[in-house]
Amino acid sequence: MLNIKRASLGAIMTGLLLMLAAAGLQTETPAEAAILTWKANLTGAEENPPVPAGFGTGTGEFYFDDAPSERTLTYFVTVTGIDAANVTAAHIHRGPVGVNGPVIYPITAPDGTAAGITYFAGTQKLTEADVADLRAGNLYVNVHSVANPGGFARAQLFLPGSSAIISSIQGTIDAWNDQDVERFIAGFTDAGLVDVLALDPETAEADLETFIGEDEVSLSSLTNVRISGTTATGDLVLEVGNALEAYTQDFVLEGGIWKLDSAVLVPAPVPAGVQTVDMELREFAFVYDKSKVTSGRFAIEYDNTGDQVHEIVLFKLDTTAPLLQFLQSVDMEGPPPEELEFIAARAPIEAGEQGNIVFSQPLSNGRYALICFLPDTDDPEETPHFIKGMFSEFPVDAGGGGVTPPSTGDAGLIASHSQELSLSFLALGAIAIVAGLGGLTVAARRVR
Repeated sequence: MLNIKRASLGAIMTGLLLMLAAAGLQTETPAEAAILTWKANLTGAEENPPVPAGFGTGTGEFYFDDAPSERTLTYFVTVTGIDAANVTAAHIHRGPVGVNGPVIYPITAPDGTAAGITYFAGTQKLTEADVADLRAGNLYVNVHSVANPGGFARAQLFLPGSSAIISSIQGTIDAWNDQDVERFIAGFTDAGLVDVLALDPETAEADLETFIGEDEVSLSSLTNVRISGTTATGDLVLEVGNALEAYTQDFVLEGGIWKLDSAVLVPAPVPAGVQTVDMELREFAFVYDKSKVTSGRFAIEYDNTGDQVHEIVLFKLDTTAPLLQFLQSVDMEGPPPEELEFIAARAPIEAGEQGNIVFSQPLSNGRYALICFLPDTDDPEETPHFIKGMFSEFPVDAGGGGVTPPSTGDAGLIASHSQELSLSFLALGAIAIVAGLGGLTVAARRVR
């Protein structure tokens, strides 16, 4: 028997992306969200060992460009209470609070002068390792003098408030896109691995190796952040591939990093000008008005009116073969067929559950299929829902060019074929979901 344990990738990456701009909503643009700013006081008390008062202090203003193409730290540091002639150097060091660490970059005056000055300003390109340390609070600025060669004024570089959360989320997104399992897992609490990813912390690394980074994820903005001590909540929208997911996301501060801890799926914002299409899920059919989807510019508002759990898996088909005939031809032992392009999914959808699927871009012209691969829990044979009729095709023909998929029949027309189709098609459901990780559903497969 094949069991499929699923979690929405929006759930997996929740927190990863936030309120997409839509009419009437105030959101940050990606560029604005990428510039993180904060101020810090440099004191002798932060040195190790502490330096008594009277040897000089400082103030600093910092700007971190978190865009993946930039990763730059701009600094403006002024020290006071000391003669410029006694200042010997200033650096960015690697090390947590209270720990002396190695120099990684000098900081200088705008003209490059490194000593005998009390004002430092410049921009430093950071490596990905530096960025990870900055997000974790493991970088600090230190100014050195003749009297205190180890440093007389130090400030740990902590990203502030919601900016720190954004940066931590961006780090988790980067790890996903880079297929860096260890760094990705580090973005979650143990509870988050269970609640958000539906993974056992003990086996999460091995499970993630099978599907991490299958599609690109990007960060848009963060809104309505509420921080209380070491916990926070924010409103998010995740864009993965061509679909959006919205969440109320909880975070926990651990080791200087805001980690994903739990998430609740909420309806995604529908952009202005996008038509909503009501879709009813029942045993065993997708019921909706096909005339409303041909433009490709629509959002699905679904309602599971049935008694069983259902799912929506949307593919684009690059074949003229009848859908069931094509599925029968798939090699279950091989890779997912090239003719199937995963677009989006929502799973599982409990009985009585309502929600939506919103696309970030209109669907392109072509042939599309909606499929529910879940087994009929009232059937001793656990026949997949699509074999009992829960599949549907529709064309997108925004330009009026006449895209017409072959007629394979919709809900209720294929139940008579159920004895001819192997239950291995349930395995195809797992393959399709795993292959389409970039959409809204991912699966950690368990075969028993």
